[in-house]
Amino acid sequence: MGVKFRLYTLHCAHLKVLVQTNPINNQSPTLRERVLQLNSSPETQAFYQNHCQKPHFEFSNNLYWHKPGNHQLLVTPDDSENQQYALQMAHDPPYSAHDGLNPTLKKNLQLICWWLHMHQDVNTYVTSCGDYQRNKPSNKHPQGLLEPLPIPGRRWGKC
Repeated sequence: MGVKFRLYTLHCAHLKVLVQTNPINNQSPTLRERVLQLNSSPETQAFYQNHCQKPHFEFSNNLYWHKPGNHQLLVTPDDSENQQYALQMAHDPPYSAHDGLNPTLKKNLQLICWWLHMHQDVNTYVTSCGDYQRNKPSNKHPQGLLEPLPIPGRRWGKC
């Protein structure tokens, strides 16, 4: 009788899967594991030396953490693969519904990770997303009814 449907919700627990210590599925490494693999490269070490020596950064468990307030965010090095992975996990899953810039950034990514120029990267990713472009809400007023122009009485005359 009824119609079957799926209900997707977004909870912080979904986002914590990205940086959890023990992944649910060993076939798919978490963002945390991806960053740990990168930490040994010289490019990553140079990135940390240049950008993570300020007081609001902390090094623990072989990872750098950005501490803007009372919570900590995983520092993602300047690596397009890991940043792309984080963007996909925050913007593309069915429970996130291909949200716009602010929901993707503030409700998803800024809760778990940080990287340089994050706002620009999220903006580029969201605006290039085909699903978002097709389904985004319009910010324009609906157009009103068309009203025909009055027909002038003579050529070049006023109505």
